[in-house]
Amino acid sequence: TSTPSTVASKPSFSQIIQVYLVFDEIPGSFKTKAISKIEEFNNEIANSSSVQSLSVNDIAALNSLIKVLCEASYYHSSKILVGHLKPLLQILGWDHSKTFPAYDILRLVAIHPVGAQVLSSSDIFNQLSDCLLSFTTIPYDSLSIATVLTSTRLIINLFRQQVSRNALLVRGDVIITVLAIGRQIHEKSRPIRQSLVSLLTNISIVFNQNIEIDVVTILPYFVSTIETLIIF
Repeated sequence: TSTPSTVASKPSFSQIIQVYLVFDEIPGSFKTKAISKIEEFNNEIANSSSVQSLSVNDIAALNSLIKVLCEASYYHSSKILVGHLKPLLQILGWDHSKTFPAYDILRLVAIHPVGAQVLSSSDIFNQLSDCLLSFTTIPYDSLSIATVLTSTRLIINLFRQQVSRNALLVRGDVIITVLAIGRQIHEKSRPIRQSLVSLLTNISIVFNQNIEIDVVTILPYFVSTIETLIIF
């Protein structure tokens, strides 16, 4: 009898989109709503939680960051610093249901050329990955739809810039976590289903371009997510 090979071959797609999909929309009210929601949650944290709340300087840094992100026509010349992202990472340590504004801001950081570089630095990316992996400790029925949606769109946008794509592709555990969670709760949200399709598209582009990726780990989740969406 023959022994099955333990080496998975990469799927090949003859007709496929070759441009990574992103969620780059910036609503006119984005700055006002994002900061307003963060300040609302921050007040709740300050009054009733043992988790550290944001300082006045942290809020100022977020205002500065969002101003940069809202001026998309200046992305080629604008800068994003590590200090801009530290308050966002702090927010990711709050209760899961209160983290979606931070993920939505990081979604735009990921498509900013300099922002993607800062986000992909090992310390920051590892912190972000740990936060995403922590979703697996939350019962599916208790997951925040808004948090799952915005974090999934962040992962999708990480494919845009090569530096962040490279950082993501070595973390197969993060990709399969996002796929697995999305597959479990997609029936609750059409935007999550649409986002999963975009994520699957970006992964298929990576497969087709023979970019280094942990195929053995990711492929089963990739296929089962497609099957789930087709059945639905």
